[in-house]
Amino acid sequence: MHITMVTGAMHIIGGTETHLRDLSHGLLARGHDISIVTATTGIISDELEKNGVRIVKCPKLIAPMSQPVAYAQSALELTGLLKKLSPDIVHSHGVRPHLPTRIASRMLSIPTVHTVHGWLLNNKRFSLGKTVKTTSFKLGEFIGNGQTIYVSDDDRQFGIRNGYSNDNNSHLVYNGIPDVPDALRANFQQARGTDPVRLIMVARLSKPHKDHETPIKALAQLKNMNWTIDFVGAGDPAEYIELAEQLGVADRCNFVGEVNDVQQRLAKADIFLLTSQFEGLPVAVSEAMRAGLPVIANDINGNREMVSDNVNGFLVPYADTANLRDAMTKLIESSHLRQQMGKIGRAMFEDKFGHGNMVRRMTETYDHTIEAHTRHLPRPAFFRPQRASGPQ
Repeated sequence: MHITMVTGAMHIIGGTETHLRDLSHGLLARGHDISIVTATTGIISDELEKNGVRIVKCPKLIAPMSQPVAYAQSALELTGLLKKLSPDIVHSHGVRPHLPTRIASRMLSIPTVHTVHGWLLNNKRFSLGKTVKTTSFKLGEFIGNGQTIYVSDDDRQFGIRNGYSNDNNSHLVYNGIPDVPDALRANFQQARGTDPVRLIMVARLSKPHKDHETPIKALAQLKNMNWTIDFVGAGDPAEYIELAEQLGVADRCNFVGEVNDVQQRLAKADIFLLTSQFEGLPVAVSEAMRAGLPVIANDINGNREMVSDNVNGFLVPYADTANLRDAMTKLIESSHLRQQMGKIGRAMFEDKFGHGNMVRRMTETYDHTIEAHTRHLPRPAFFRPQRASGPQ
């Protein structure tokens, strides 16, 4: 099967980008032909290209939806590229590529699926950006021609309630990631002596989305306890360093930036944090569960399907310093609780969030979409894909 992925960016290490990487590797291993159309290239696309994935640039895919002319041009440019690639199915990721991919695939009569990596629309505040995004999803559903994949059941139900998809054309496929060897799992049996308890948060420095302020404020109330924390993720840490200095914990807060040894850092950690305002199904939490770490995360969509409160970690309200402090206190004080919760989280990862399960479910969705696909009204010759001349 020739599968073309469409996404906005491949130059950063984010949840969507790593999901695309892991999914592509799994599909390649099953003998499928993979191409990726992206607006930007970089560290993720370079790795995939070395492993046999065809990378095609389409800069207009990151045109803002508030610029309708440029946004329409992205659909036309994508149509031309898909005509040349002639895939069996197109799989889009992210908000901006969604509608152009639906339009281009409809004109070429190519079946398509779109993955929603978390809703940015499920708040009650009005904004022009929210209105534009809502309209684009409504249009995408009207255009049809494919299926919608959700990475959490909460997101799927939200999409159905709001008319972005329906019960028949929406599928739940949990993000899955490859396993790691035992050496890259947390080792709670190792002698610690007077070493501090090591917390870690893996999230780009995005305000207020990832909310690094609350854990710094919460930890500042635990100065009498022995801990350090690594904040791993791209972005400018200046204001967070200043906050940590003001609160007297700067010497214990390490902002390490974007790194390529996250797995090794997780294996050396004791507690994982993620204090996001919203998520789809965060890959960072999967990585922590895979490493056997207890997880403290905000009580939001996606996280609730990964973290069971008081079972493999704690769920706390968003931006709630007191509850976050109390959860961290319990885990910092008890190595037994850390080990117990981490072990349960590891078992949950193996059962629900493994890489093999995701690739299998995704290929089943592709097969179903292709089988259910029906051709539309005749189109001008330009829009008819020339499959004989495209890659097989």
